[in-house]
This record gives sequence, structure tokens and C-alpha cells, in this order.
Amino acid sequence: LASTSYRLAPPHRFPAQFEDVYSVTKFFLRGAVLSRYGVDPARVCVAGDSAGGNLAAAVAQQLLEDPEVKTKLKAQVLIYPALQALDLNLPSYRDNADKPLLSRSLMVRFWSEYFSPDPALREAMASNRHVPAESRHLLQLVDWGRWL
Repeated sequence: LASTSYRLAPPHRFPAQFEDVYSVTKFFLRGAVLSRYGVDPARVCVAGDSAGGNLAAAVAQQLLEDPEVKTKLKAQVLIYPALQALDLNLPSYRDNADKPLLSRSLMVRFWSEYFSPDPALREAMASNRHVPAESRHLLQLVDWGRWL
């Protein structure tokens, strides 16, 4: 088991967290490093919870695109991951809007602080008006209603 720290938001904004975790993971996946620590390269996975789940998923995707990385991940373990901020009005956000611990307003705060110090982003996210026109076609990718 290897664990990494990463710069937190705020004060560090996206993509600092991803860059930290990706560089550590890519370093660890080098053959010499795996060998040094006695890691079977056929049994490597990434895992994370909450924001770490988001980072684990993003790292797994990026590793697939990186021609320098020869060791392929066996699995990814995503524990209650924060995976999307494209549509903050999905059933899970609505159903848990006023629940303790991770209310919708708290998630809006976390996501907005992750991306920008601009308070206008938080206001736009709170009203689900934060996706620019040229990216609205992506909303269909998180339309869970078509799967129910």
C-alpha cells in the first residue's frame, strides 16, 4: 500500500491536486520502483475516497493515455467518489440537499473552491448555471434518467 498527499483546495486550485497524484502514481509505476518495493506489477490498483475517489478515477483514465506508462492498473477502487460537477441538480444532489454531513450547499462550496476563488462561480453552481453554452452538450452524459 502506498499513499500520497496532495495540495488541497483552497488555497490550491485544480489541477494542482491531479498533478500531484498523477506524478506520484506515474513514478511509483516505474518498473524499478515496483521492484524495489516488491510490488507485483500485475496487481497494482488505485483507490480513493471522496475527493480522492475523483482523483483515483482521473489518474486511471490518464494512465491509459500515457505511452510512457508500461504498468497497467489491475483495478480502481472508488469509495463514495465525487465524480461530477457538471449537473448539480441530479437526483442524488436533490435527494440529499438538506442531509447532514454533505448537503448540496456544502458540495457546491467544495466544488467551487476546488475550481476558482471567484464567488460568482459558487452562485452559478448553486443555481446550476455554471456550465458554459459550448459545454452544455455534455449534460447528456450525466442524464441518469435515461437509464432508469
